[in-house]
Amino acid sequence: LEMPGDLAFKEVDTLHRARVDVAAIAISADGKVTSGGQRAMELKLKPETRAHVQRHGMRTLSRLELAPGRYQVRIAAREEGQDVGGSVIHDVVVPEYGAMPVALSDLVLASRNMAQAITTRPDPELKERLPLPPTASRDFDRRDALTVFAEVYDNRTKPLDPIELVTTVSDSAGTVMFRAQEKVEGSSFEPARKSWTHRLEIPLKDLAPGAYVLRVEARPTASLNSTVSRELPFSVTLHSETTP
Repeated sequence: LEMPGDLAFKEVDTLHRARVDVAAIAISADGKVTSGGQRAMELKLKPETRAHVQRHGMRTLSRLELAPGRYQVRIAAREEGQDVGGSVIHDVVVPEYGAMPVALSDLVLASRNMAQAITTRPDPELKERLPLPPTASRDFDRRDALTVFAEVYDNRTKPLDPIELVTTVSDSAGTVMFRAQEKVEGSSFEPARKSWTHRLEIPLKDLAPGAYVLRVEARPTASLNSTVSRELPFSVTLHSETTP
């Protein structure tokens, strides 16, 4: 959850204080709340930290543990004592990853510029695999660099041929503007989770302002019928106010 930093801070004992109440819940297809809850972000910031938050904003992360199925995720935030808040509703499908020969998670994005936002509650599991905090933004400055993160799962039991990962960025006309390939041997997958972490930085300096699609494809080299892919749209702009 990302939000601007223009809160109504109150200075108490040289610290700038504010509170934001946040909620993140998942509702199953039969209408039951299956994960999540409410909590408060209690901010007690030094003057220089407050100035940084006001310029770059802040984020907090909530992890929802969900069984395979369809859900509606509802996220909301409200500043205490102020008539200021917002909410997002998003439909998600959690696949049964273990039932597919080769599976690919959704794509997670991070960027150098968006990493400047203060993260009040980093996710410990994601932090181990992604050096920058994830961002919900899909608009990025041309001087920025994206990092895409995904997990590949290999559930095959026979002798494993390598899996080739292809990452591309295409413009609105379908022209491929960036392409990278990586070959992962079967022995490289983490045994317990049968997973491989795919992480790649993509510079944006050579992309003109406009709309793009990021695509990651995982394909076994000897069995193209098991190819899986994920796509994510984003846009590139000339300048961002959060850029130093």
